[in-house]
Amino acid sequence: MNRFAVIPTHNRPEELRDVIWDISPQVDLVYVIDNGSSPPVQKDPFPNSSGWIILRDSEQPPNLSRLWNVGMDQVAMLAGGDHKVAILNDDVRVPEGWFAAVSEAMDRTGAAAGCSSPWPGLTQELFKTAPDTDLMNRMYGPAFMLRGEAHLRVDERLRWWWGDTDLDWKARNAGGLVVVPGLVVTNLHENQSTRGVLAEQAGRDRETFREIWGTLPW
Repeated sequence: MNRFAVIPTHNRPEELRDVIWDISPQVDLVYVIDNGSSPPVQKDPFPNSSGWIILRDSEQPPNLSRLWNVGMDQVAMLAGGDHKVAILNDDVRVPEGWFAAVSEAMDRTGAAAGCSSPWPGLTQELFKTAPDTDLMNRMYGPAFMLRGEAHLRVDERLRWWWGDTDLDWKARNAGGLVVVPGLVVTNLHENQSTRGVLAEQAGRDRETFREIWGTLPW
């Protein structure tokens, strides 16, 4: 097995069902990280229950970066070095052929990370090897892919926001980021969870990112 997906989730059973339905045919195994859902995530109502594993982690407020690392560590223990792992929000819809297309672009370019553009207007592939301030054509946080051999990990001080940009910039330094046109992933509830304590955490994460990298991209 060398094609994996990691999906942290909290109280979105219908959306989780749909993203599992989308991604399961495209990968060998899915890790669902149930971050304190009530009721807890169970396999019975979901499609293709043999193709995914539930991990449970109830820390609240969540540390999304740590949940990503937990999933990536599980994948690395099972797969070894030669693999790719998609990191997906629990409220995305992933088009057919997405994993294969992004994986092919990563192999062809040697990129450490890849994604498809969320903007239908992108008409040509982008390959980036250095941080920049291009907000529209960065790594798409709700759905991206990492190369196992790059051994990338997100800084867990970035508990809610900016972890995807941290991985994006690390990937550019480790071999590049490729962004493919078409195959748009839909994020159904973009930013709706970033309220209250999580909105406050997002502000702290911004300053932490500045401390880590010495700058901000926007």
